Amino acid sequence: MPGPTAALARVGADSLLTPRSPSACMTELPYLAVIDFLGADALDFLHRQVSADLGKLRTSGACFAYLCRPNGRVVALLLVQRLEQGPRVLCHRDLADTVLASLQRFVLRDDVEIRRRDDLQVYGTEQAQADAAEPLPGLAYTTRAATSGSGGDPDDWRRRELAAGVAWLDRAR
Repeated sequence: MPGPTAALARVGADSLLTPRSPSACMTELPYLAVIDFLGADALDFLHRQVSADLGKLRTSGACFAYLCRPNGRVVALLLVQRLEQGPRVLCHRDLADTVLASLQRFVLRDDVEIRRRDDLQVYGTEQAQADAAEPLPGLAYTTRAATSGSGGDPDDWRRRELAAGVAWLDRAR
């Protein structure tokens, strides 16, 4: 798997294309959770906690990063997207509470609020949406209000992720 910062050079506002087709297939990814970071210090706070250089991330850009324990052990693989209101993080649903607890411990004097967004569902898109995070070519992720059903197969999407070198860590690993 390429390093978490390898996608930084490729990803930026110019890689987040508008849909080529209004009926672009969206696959619900129930194994991923959404965490938002709000506040004046949100990006700087998250930058200090993860392995990627988020300072180089453009608005609407995205990259993979690792959240590690102080001894260097990896806690979770994260997909970080820089949005206007603050960073949005996608991680494996099994680890979302662990990620929240790990990061909450370090919020001291920073103006940051960390919020799990159970009202949002993650979707993989066949064609990049205007608001999608596309950390690697062919892998675009977007969030929408939780609805039932989608047009794609989550197992097929996972195979595509694995082929691209993306292996979401879960509680069992």
